Amino acid sequence: MAVSFFIAIPFLHFHGPPIGGGRCHVAHDGRQARKLARSRSVALFNPILFLGWASYHGVFGFVYLYKMFSSTCMYFTYLISSLLAIRRMVVSFSGVG
Repeated sequence: MAVSFFIAIPFLHFHGPPIGGGRCHVAHDGRQARKLARSRSVALFNPILFLGWASYHGVFGFVYLYKMFSSTCMYFTYLISSLLAIRRMVVSFSGVG
């Protein structure tokens, strides 16, 4: 486990956080895009890599995780409220209720 942790540090430092991150935001060709997607999926499903990235970046890693989680919750709250507003509008226009 310790070996995986030390292997994960440079890997995650180069590729960025395991969920929705990465230093390379623009993939110039298909090979790079596939490589980036594969590295993210490997990091996403490997908790050792995830904790290795967070502990390597210390407090900032956990602050990033908190901000990512809170923004995801805000996004889903906005999405649900928008869908409910659209439903109310459709019901009011159709006159069913």
